[in-house]
Amino acid sequence: MKTFSFSKQKQPGFSLMEVLLAIALLSIIVTSVTGAIIYGRESTALSGKRARATLIAEEGLEAVRSIRDEDFSNLTNGTHGIAITNNTWTLSGTSDITDIFNREVTISEINSTTKEITSKVTWQQNLQRTGEIILKTYLTHWMLPTIIDGWGNSFVESNIDISGSLAFGMRIQVDGDYAYLSKYLLGLPDFFIVDITDTNNPFISGSLDVPTNPEDIDISGNRAYVISNDQVQELAVIDISDKANPTLLATYNAPGIDGSKRITINNNRAYILQDDNNFLVVNITNNTPSLLGSLDLGHEGKDVIVIGDYAYTSSEMDSQELRVIDISDTNNLTIVGSYDLNGSENGNAITGFDETIIIGRTNGEVSTIDISDPTDPVLLDTINTDGDVRDMILGNNDEYVFLGTDNSNAEFQILDISNPSKIFIVEELDTGDTLNGIAYSSTKNRAFGVGPNGNEEFIILAPD
Repeated sequence: MKTFSFSKQKQPGFSLMEVLLAIALLSIIVTSVTGAIIYGRESTALSGKRARATLIAEEGLEAVRSIRDEDFSNLTNGTHGIAITNNTWTLSGTSDITDIFNREVTISEINSTTKEITSKVTWQQNLQRTGEIILKTYLTHWMLPTIIDGWGNSFVESNIDISGSLAFGMRIQVDGDYAYLSKYLLGLPDFFIVDITDTNNPFISGSLDVPTNPEDIDISGNRAYVISNDQVQELAVIDISDKANPTLLATYNAPGIDGSKRITINNNRAYILQDDNNFLVVNITNNTPSLLGSLDLGHEGKDVIVIGDYAYTSSEMDSQELRVIDISDTNNLTIVGSYDLNGSENGNAITGFDETIIIGRTNGEVSTIDISDPTDPVLLDTINTDGDVRDMILGNNDEYVFLGTDNSNAEFQILDISNPSKIFIVEELDTGDTLNGIAYSSTKNRAFGVGPNGNEEFIILAPD
């Protein structure tokens, strides 16, 4: 029988070194996990703050966009804060604070119609770092009208020295390939026909002596109607069928002893403003003009236009710069409406179409007025051209009004009136001297001006 015996062997244990290594490894693992948790949380926090800062910066840009949409002129250059006033975004102070975030919005001018907007948000990320978000955009004056047919950068294409150092170009009308203009003060002749077939090379094709000092002119068919301050021949009727040889057909002695200053022709009738405050309606169906009706306006009328059954006059009367006259019955001419513009400056030039009147004043203001109810005119908008508005004419399908002024830096101006409730200056040009008269040709897309410049009483203005 076999006998088995077992021997007890010695089992190895952990040495001190192994224990220390285990502890070190465990410490590294715990530290790494703890660090990962801590830094992960911090990174998440920083990422959250950065995301919120970005939203605040974006809000700054959108707030400025809203301010721009209210009125582009509100975008004042500089560094601003943003606030809400009466539920509307406004610029306020030099910065604004939301919790730990400081926002600065900087507005810089690129040009007259474009601004650079910078929205910067800063915050303290931790004890060692400051966070910063910067966003930029560009905002334009999008409400400005689209420039029509090249106007917006005009220039003087050509000019004519009429004659005489004291020759003042007074008024002008354009019809087809010819411009008709009157001259004031010394020297004869004082009525001219200018061939504008080639706007680069205009020339005088004919001229005529008319009664003393012509004030205004209008054209109807083959007739030119010129009024003057002559006391016995206020109205001259001129045959212009022969452009080289205009002929005086008739003169008309209006009632009273004063001359006349403005005329407009409509449906074979001449509507005339006299220096003695009278408003006249004259039949011009033949070569012997005859009076149909008159009205004492009480104050001097400055300019006149006819739309439908109403004549609209600008006035020197402080409380009625615009007056509306019912002309449907020439035996009973009646003032049926008026409008009092702010201030005491006289109404001066006037034009209009459909249900809109445009009136220019001696202080440079131009106002658009709603005449859908002629008896109750309503002001739509006003803009300042910084010069006495001497004359105005509609153009570009009644979307523009061309102005002649005495603004020494911008005698020629164009306003966009496509929205009569929001009018804009499209063009300003220094022509060298006052423009007393202005005309426009849609077929040539040119404006024509006359004034007192001794070397170029007649000019042609072209778009770029």
